[in-house]
Amino acid sequence: MEKDKVIDYDWKIWKGGLIKGEKLERFINAAVNHAPIEKLKIPFYAVATNAGTGEEMVFGRGNTGVAVHASCSVPGVFQPVRIGKDTYVDGGVVSPVAVDVARRYGADVVIAVDISGGLDKDAPSGVMNTMQKTFNIMYAKNVAAQLKNADVVIRPNVEEIGSTDMEKFNQAIFEGEKAATAALPEIRKVLDKLNAEGRLPVR
Repeated sequence: MEKDKVIDYDWKIWKGGLIKGEKLERFINAAVNHAPIEKLKIPFYAVATNAGTGEEMVFGRGNTGVAVHASCSVPGVFQPVRIGKDTYVDGGVVSPVAVDVARRYGADVVIAVDISGGLDKDAPSGVMNTMQKTFNIMYAKNVAAQLKNADVVIRPNVEEIGSTDMEKFNQAIFEGEKAATAALPEIRKVLDKLNAEGRLPVR
C-alpha cells in the first residue's frame, strides 16, 4: 500500500495532529463502495473516545470513513475528528483492544490484536521519561485486562515501529499478516471446539 494514498500531513500543530485524515476517509469509503456502516456486508463497529467527556463511543451507523478516522485518531498524530457537536480521538485511549465491545455487540469469537509490545525493565530517568513510563504501565495493564476475555490473541512483531513511523507503514502491515497467518491453527482449534459444543450459530 502506498502511504500517500492515506496520509495527508498538515504541519499546523495547533490543530492537534500532524495528519488531517481526509485521505484516510476517502480511501476507506472507496474500499467499501461508499456504503455506510449499517450497510456493510460484514458487521462492523468503530470505537472512538469522546475528547470532551472521555466516554467511549461505538459507531455502528453513519459514514464508514469518518468513523474509522475517528477510531484511529491517535492524539498528536491524527487531528481529532469533529462529528456533530462532539470531537473524537482514538478509541484506544479508553478501550485499547475493545474485546468487551466485540462481546457486547454479539461476536461469537473474539480475535484480538495486541500491538502494545512489552514494557522495558529500565528504571525511568527524568520527568518526561517517568511520565511516559507511568503512562505505558497503565496502558499495558488496561490491555492485559481486556485480552483475558479474547478467544485468540495475535501479537505482531511491531515493537520497533512507533505510531508516527509512517516510513514503516508496509512493514507494519507485513508483520500483521505474518502474525495472523501463524495464528490460523489456533483460530481453527477455537472454532472447532465451539462448533462441537454447538456454540457457533449457523449463518
